[in-house]
Amino acid sequence: MRSVIQDDKWAKAIVEEACHIQIQGNYSGLVFVDGARPIGAGVFTNYWPNWSVEYTATLTDGIVGMKIARVVADYVFRTMNCHRCTAITRYDNMKAQVALRKIGFISEGIMREHFPGKIDGVVYGLLRSEQRLIRGLE
Repeated sequence: MRSVIQDDKWAKAIVEEACHIQIQGNYSGLVFVDGARPIGAGVFTNYWPNWSVEYTATLTDGIVGMKIARVVADYVFRTMNCHRCTAITRYDNMKAQVALRKIGFISEGIMREHFPGKIDGVVYGLLRSEQRLIRGLE
């Protein structure tokens, strides 16, 4: 990954197409690019200022690098000043679940038939006090 661009509409389009979902309401998005080619995107929704945000993302080939994880953690915990980040992934997306656990997210439960096609979702959470990806946060 070469750079990150904050581009709400582009990120939304990438995530909606890849995840077969429709993002409603207010959102903010990041696009991960290699040169001019997007390699993934993430969208932040359900933002409660200075408290909580939900994150939905997609990356080519299921790659979740530590550099991307650090960018997301920095954005959530420094820029948005959140206390927690919630990530929900498809029950059958084992690569995403492994990656989320690797960067410190903890499984919090199952959301039955959360995704189109009646696919269950697995809810993961990461608290500011638990994150270990960026320095200088309590």
